[in-house]
Amino acid sequence: MDITVEAIEALRVPDGFTPVVGFRRFGIPWPPREPEHYLVQKGHRWMPQEPTVAECRRAGSSAHVRAHTAPYQGCGCGLHAWMDVEEALRYYELTTMRGWVLASVIGWGRVLFDEDFWRAEKALVVAFADPKDTHADKLEIVRERTARWLERAAENYDVPILPLQELMEYTLNYGEEYVEQHG
Repeated sequence: MDITVEAIEALRVPDGFTPVVGFRRFGIPWPPREPEHYLVQKGHRWMPQEPTVAECRRAGSSAHVRAHTAPYQGCGCGLHAWMDVEEALRYYELTTMRGWVLASVIGWGRVLFDEDFWRAEKALVVAFADPKDTHADKLEIVRERTARWLERAAENYDVPILPLQELMEYTLNYGEEYVEQHG
């Protein structure tokens, strides 16, 4: 059997691989805008009730910069998520004046792994953590305001708000934890 380069390049791998589970903080949009109950990450509006597809949004790209499919090894593009809930909770770079929420997500397609996080070609929001758990150290008014915004966002994304202790178990119904293979 003679296989050509074109035949190999045209080969498509089936979507038979299990998605990987991750967690990420999303800032509550500021200033408020309509519709404001969407999740945004580095210019990507995460789609409600359907997969979000990553695109490279590298600033200053020009014609001489070769376009690539996200995520790309030589770039920071892709849809990011932490592999561990605790890492996502410690990630304070992503917040706004209105605060943040914690979501569990799944990623698939092309997925690149780092030590603590992954970047995926496609991702989907699966559930949210209850602000009573994630914001226990905050003032009651902050927890209430966050919970009100999150209720509308969860309705928009058609996903549950769960106690933090149940988030991982629930999310594992949709994907698998990444476990590094040592050879």
